[in-house]
Formats: sequence, C-alpha cells, structure tokens
Amino acid sequence: KDVTVQGNGATRDDVVIGPDVIDVYNNSQFGGAYRHGFIIESSGVTITKLTVNGHANPAYPTGYNFRGGISASLSGGVFNNITVNDVAVKYIGRRGIQVYTPTGSTGLAITNNLVDEVDASASGTGIAVFEANGTVSGNTVTNANNGILTNYISAAAYGPLLTISNNNFTTTGSDPWGMGLWGLKGGSIAQNNTMSTASTTGESVGLHLSYATGVGPSVNHVVVDNNSITGFKHGMPLYNLDQPGGTPPTHVISNNTIQNPASVSGSDGLFFSSSDPGWIGDTDNGLVKASLSGNTVTGYETGWNIRKGSATVTLTVGSGNTISNATTGIFAFGPGLTFVGNTLDNLAFSTVSGDYIKLSNTAFNGVTLDATASTFESKLGSAMTPAELYVAEDKIDHAPDSTGLGFVRVKAANVFVT
Repeated sequence: KDVTVQGNGATRDDVVIGPDVIDVYNNSQFGGAYRHGFIIESSGVTITKLTVNGHANPAYPTGYNFRGGISASLSGGVFNNITVNDVAVKYIGRRGIQVYTPTGSTGLAITNNLVDEVDASASGTGIAVFEANGTVSGNTVTNANNGILTNYISAAAYGPLLTISNNNFTTTGSDPWGMGLWGLKGGSIAQNNTMSTASTTGESVGLHLSYATGVGPSVNHVVVDNNSITGFKHGMPLYNLDQPGGTPPTHVISNNTIQNPASVSGSDGLFFSSSDPGWIGDTDNGLVKASLSGNTVTGYETGWNIRKGSATVTLTVGSGNTISNATTGIFAFGPGLTFVGNTLDNLAFSTVSGDYIKLSNTAFNGVTLDATASTFESKLGSAMTPAELYVAEDKIDHAPDSTGLGFVRVKAANVFVT
C-alpha cells in the first residue's frame, strides 16, 4: 500500500523533523551509529511539505547531526515510485537526499526541494541518485560540496535513466562539483540547470559527464542542453564515455553557457579526453564522441581542451559555438582526434590573447581542418586583409609551424606562412 508523509502546516517550514541523538559520522550512508531524517524501505512512498533539520533539536544546535536527510534504501531492495517533493533538508553530514535501489527502480521524482548545508568539508552532496530512473527537477542545493551525483553501482546495465532539469546548484568547499553525472543511461537529459561556485580551492568542476552506458529504451545518447555553469575551474569535462552496451553513441552538448569570472591557471571550459584528466583519480579509459552546437565558453585559460588519452576523441562541431576571453582558444594534443567532416563550422573566437588554435604532439597529422566559416575577432578569413590574415596565422600553431601536425585553413585556396 502506498504511503504519504505530509506536513500539516501551511508550508514546509511549519513541520520540522530533528535528530533524537547525534549521528556518529563516517563516510558511508549506513555505517556505524547513523541517524537519518527518513529511511525509505518500500515502494509507493511520498514525502512532502516538511523540513528535515539537523539543528532542530535544541540539545544539538550545531554540527551536522543527520548522516542523511532522506535515504533509500538500507536493505538494498528495489523500491519504485518514490517521491520527495517540496521538502527542505538542512544541516546534513553526507547526503541531503539519496536514492540507491540496486538493479534499477522506476518512478522516482525528486522535485521542488531545498537542500542546504551539507558538510562541504566532508564532500557533502545535495542529491545522489544511483540505479534509479525518473526525474530530478526544480530543486535548489546550496552550501554543499557537490550539487548532484549519479552513477550505477552494480553494473552498467543499471545506469540511471534520468531527466535532470531546472535545478540550481551552488557549491562550496575544496574541489566543489556542480553536477557529477556518471553512468547515465541513454535517453537521459540534463537541461536548463544552473550551477555556480565562488570557491577558488582545488579542481572545481561544473558539469562532468562520464561512464554513460550507451544503452537506452529509445536512444543511446545523453543530452546536455542549455545549462549555465559559472565559476568552476573545469567547466564541462567529458571523458571515458565508452561503456558496455553496444556502439558508443554521439552525446549531444548544446546551448550551454560556461563562464569563469577570472581566468585560472590550468582552467578549461570544455574538456574532452578518453582518459582521466589527471584530477579525478580514475584508471579506466574509454573513447569520447560528442556533438557541439550553440555552446558559449568565456573566461578560461583554454576554451576547448582536447586530449586523446588511450582511446579516440571524435567531435562533431555544429553551428553557434563561441570561445571568448581565453588565453588559448582550442588546444588539441595527441593522435586519435577527429573533427567529423574536418570542420569547425562557424565557431567564433574573440578576445583570445594567445593562440586561437594550438595543435600539439601530432594532433590531426595529415588532416586539413576547415576554419573558413569560423570568425576570428568577428571576421571571416575571406573578409580579412592580408595583414590580418598573417596576424591570424601567427595565432594558429599547426603544420606550417611544426612537422607532424594538421593544417588549419582560414581562407579557401590560401596558405599563410610567417
């Protein structure tokens, strides 16, 4: 039988759940002497219109006195149709809202909640979803180290199929992450989310996509569309997207705004690699395939950072991408890199202080990349004077500058050498 736990006040602030004793923290959801606001052990559970607050007991006015705000499940059962809606979760030690139902549940809805003050010093996470399928929408997470994390735990076949939309994640602490999207099933969508951090400590990450399973009920790719990412050292890294399940799909990366208020050494707006970029600690590898259109990257040391790693990286560059206020526009390192059709389409470079495009370590060797539709400081190559073309050439590091590199053409039927 379905169960609904609903506060009887006018708003969620009127009914507050507090801890009876202090949680004895360890870095697990149910290890040791734990305390949670709610533990869900059944299908058909709805929790709504109340607050879970680790400070609500006057005897414990400080600290993070719940390990988790709302958690499913302790027993490892598969529980369907779980809804958490219009709930506030505050002063939590590890995970604000976590749903882990091994081998995949359906009907999950985490909607319109506030998660605030999840211990950032202990990598606290606002929302975590493992092996559960459904919707995460309209939530606000503040003062946590991570906004949302997803993954499969037991096998890639149980990767979560999720629509993650219209959420606002504000993260803090050392190495904060906005959205850590591991293991998503094909058909998953991350759309219209906003994430930001003011932290300048460590390797902060805006939206991370890896280990996508490549299998979905109707399509195999993941869509990442119209998200706003501000202040993270690494705006959107994609790596190791070749997981078991068939032909690796081309994931769709579109209409995202990625901005860093101050260029930081080692920062990149979009990062693509088949291997761990070096600041995650993952030893697995897998190819990357993605299409890019309508993305705006501004304020980074490197706009697009593309590295082969141990497998290939294949990017389809569509229309409407921009890179601005960068030290380097595109940095491409190593063999095994492909722009489908060998084109950059109408990619726009503006206010790039160093190289517009820098190829390195045999990147695109033997390939001519078509940048004739691209603009450099608002000008097509076909519209530049000879003097301007030579200036542009000086800001492209390619075959004329070093053997073993590809050639970037900015004006049809012309080669410029300085």
